Amino acid sequence: MGIGKAAVSEHIPHYFPDRVGAVGGLVGVIGGLGGFVMPILFGAMLQTARLPTTTFALIFLSRWRASCGWWWWSTG
Repeated sequence: MGIGKAAVSEHIPHYFPDRVGAVGGLVGVIGGLGGFVMPILFGAMLQTARLPTTTFALIFLSRWRASCGWWWWSTG
């Protein structure tokens, strides 16, 4: 867990040298929301489908749909 955090924190000053604090805070908020939402999502999907890997399929399909929608919107 510490390795990933250090890798993200190392790249922030390289890509955003004037806004290190703001971008670092945004990365922290996104990580905190992920740590809050993901266990709830896993629990809800486990109760619904009785199969914990269903959550990974849901995440994949929603990201795939969003990517296809973004591609369609940007090329249209």
